[in-house]
Amino acid sequence: MGLDSIWKVPDGVDHPVFKPALNLCGGLFSGSGRGSFRGKVYAGFIKHVSGVSLYQEEMTNQDVVRIADALSVYDPTDEDLNNYDPTVEEINDLSRMFTEYGDVGATLLGWW
Repeated sequence: MGLDSIWKVPDGVDHPVFKPALNLCGGLFSGSGRGSFRGKVYAGFIKHVSGVSLYQEEMTNQDVVRIADALSVYDPTDEDLNNYDPTVEEINDLSRMFTEYGDVGATLLGWW
């Protein structure tokens, strides 16, 4: 089952601008981090690190922040890198993305 993850920011709030640009997996209907991303690619890893599933119709900002906090202290192990798809660079981009969107009060929509 596929999953595209789409960021929903509060009314009047702009999406964060990432410099350097995020380089996450996008899909047919999703971008590479700014606005949306291919959630299916990262769902197992995010669940492993944070205990939060990306497979939600609308993830609360509290869960977005919980993921950001978990990623900020996560130390990649060789075993995790072998068992899950993200590279170290993608893990860093996931951390930046969840932190920035968490800080602006965003929620995360799941579409599958």
